[in-house]
Amino acid sequence: MRKNYREALLCETIKELTKKKDDSSWTVFKSLKECVDVKRPCCEILPSLTSSLGVSKEAFTAIYNRIELKFEAYEKRINYEIIDEDDPLWPKGAERGENPVHFLYLCGNKDLLTKPRLTVFGAKNVTGTGLSECHRLVEESSRTGHVLLCVIEKGVCQAVLQSALKAKLPVIAVLASPLHQCNPEALKNIMIEIVNSGSLLLTGFAPSSSVEKWFSIPRNRLMIEMSQKLAIPEERDGGPAWMLADIALEKQLPVYVFESLVQNPAYTYAFKYSRIPGVTVIRKKGELKKLLAPPKKREKRNTENPEQLTLF
Repeated sequence: MRKNYREALLCETIKELTKKKDDSSWTVFKSLKECVDVKRPCCEILPSLTSSLGVSKEAFTAIYNRIELKFEAYEKRINYEIIDEDDPLWPKGAERGENPVHFLYLCGNKDLLTKPRLTVFGAKNVTGTGLSECHRLVEESSRTGHVLLCVIEKGVCQAVLQSALKAKLPVIAVLASPLHQCNPEALKNIMIEIVNSGSLLLTGFAPSSSVEKWFSIPRNRLMIEMSQKLAIPEERDGGPAWMLADIALEKQLPVYVFESLVQNPAYTYAFKYSRIPGVTVIRKKGELKKLLAPPKKREKRNTENPEQLTLF
């Protein structure tokens, strides 16, 4: 049995039973864990489950069996893993915020979660200058040990992902869908290439989830909660990247914007954010690379046996 399989399946069943989009279903699940061994097969703990949840066996099993069919479909089609908050690889912060996640579904190289992460987000309609900054960002981050964290979306994110994959650099893509679907569908080829290249797909949406347009909101929130640094190559005034910048600054994370964006008179938001403490304007070539590079270790001088000056 796949690790965390039964727990995630039960949690999704409770979510369906409660019919609430907030985190109340997780509170119910945690309370249930205190009196029921949720790692055991459902058939063995069914009376305890239904009694604790206050539902009939028929109502519970109807939902549980329907969701289980969708989970089981993954077993034959997708090589994936489920991690929870207790997993050493859990990206701290994913369980917080307005749209907390308590199980993550991974496909690909999960060890990338141990690497430092640079989140990149920006405009869907990117200009030629914005594309140049995306390629520059990928090039300068390539030798700093950072993994690029993006969503699969047209514009800035698409350009960054394509540039990174072409250069054979590792990426983590956060999805607005379960692992077997792509939103938007037009970029499914990128999703497939990410897995085949040894990078990582990550989502908080279970196999039983549908795909809806508003899923981009919790996806973006999950991505920024997982972030360690945020770079915005290009974004329109009032675009969602600035909301993510606000969250990053609240978390005291570094935010990088490019000089070409700040100096463009069409983008007043970029200029405004450039004056906020915590935001760094990337001006010169190589500047981002220096900011991302790990600090150099200073060599300690040997004071026990100092060199003696010989007089002659």
